[in-house]
This record gives sequence, structure tokens and C-alpha cells, in this order.
Amino acid sequence: MAAHADEMRLRASQVEISESYLGFFEWVVWSVLRHVRILMLFGSRAFDVGLMFAPELLTNLPSETRSTLRVVACQVDDGGCLLSAVVPGSLRPLVNHFVIGIPLSPDHAVASSLESPSASLLQSTTKRETAVAAAQRAGWGIKLTNATGDCAPDTMTYFQKIERNLETWKLVRKEIAEKIRSVADDVSWNQVFRCCCEEEEKDLEGLVNNSLLGFQ
Repeated sequence: MAAHADEMRLRASQVEISESYLGFFEWVVWSVLRHVRILMLFGSRAFDVGLMFAPELLTNLPSETRSTLRVVACQVDDGGCLLSAVVPGSLRPLVNHFVIGIPLSPDHAVASSLESPSASLLQSTTKRETAVAAAQRAGWGIKLTNATGDCAPDTMTYFQKIERNLETWKLVRKEIAEKIRSVADDVSWNQVFRCCCEEEEKDLEGLVNNSLLGFQ
């Protein structure tokens, strides 16, 4: 596990760099720090990130005392379109971006939940479903986030109800990095870090651990 501890310390240093990508592991860290439950939408199916990647860390955190926050995992393609993370015929999601998820009432139009949507966000030039259309099927809308690498900190500051800007994003990054360093030698956290490694191909269904919430 010493190798994982060193990798986690290196990851903490990377997290502190503005515009560097934050992934599933950082979402788990932040959810523990903030005592919140993260529902993350892949396509039109919602998963509890904590139960998916770190169920053993949440056994002492009663779910009824935690706020539930919604995040949409998606992919921005070369043309700037927000695509669903789900790739037809594959169980491996493709994710390079996160946006804010909001519940929609049945009579809401998806476009009304977007912040200044452009046509490129709504019209896919591929056969893959757009993130907007997939979210609508789950009863979710989206709010756009920073598109230059700070999408996760931007989403987190939105949920913290603080200013969404570079300075607050840096504070979020620092908080996450410090937590990672503090648990780098913890075997349970080493296992979570290993599970969350996004450079490896993973079977999404194989990580569910009963976190599927029934959105279709």
C-alpha cells in the first residue's frame, strides 16, 4: 500500500493546480468532507458515488442526515457538444466533464434549466445521445459549469452556496488536497483511490455495489 500512498500524495499536488481535472476520487473526498451524498448521473441512470466507490467509508455516516446533491457526468467532444457519458454497446462510461444536476418538474423544458445554452451543447453530430436529452429522461435538468478544467470545483462551490470563481475554486482544491494527504497512509482510503483510478477501463455495472437508484 506504500505505493498507493505515494500516488495519493502526488495526486494531492495535482489537485491543487488550477484547471487540472478532478475525478471520481475527488468527488468521494469532497462528499466525506462535506458530509453530503452525491448522486451522479451517467446517461439517464443515477448512482450514489459513495456507495459505488467507498461503501466502507460511509458506514458511520447516516444517510438520513446527509444532503443529497446531483451531478451529471458527461463528455465534451471536440465540437463542444455535451454528450452522455454512456457509450452504446459499452459498459465503460466516457467522462471528462461535470455539470450541475437539478430536478425538473414534469412540465419543465430542459432548455429552461440551462444557463445560456448554445446549439452546440444540444446537437450531437454523433450517434451518441446528448447529456441534456439523457438527463431529461431521468427527470433532471442541468446547469452549465466552467469548461476550462474547473468544472468539479465550480459544481462544488455551487452546492456550497458560495461565489463561483477562481479564488473559491482554489480553496476547494486546497481543502481536497489536504484531506488526501491526511489519509494517504490509510488502507481503506488506498483502496478507494485504487477503485477510482479513471485511467483504467472499468465495467460500470461492476462498481455499482447496490448504488443504482432505478432511473432508466
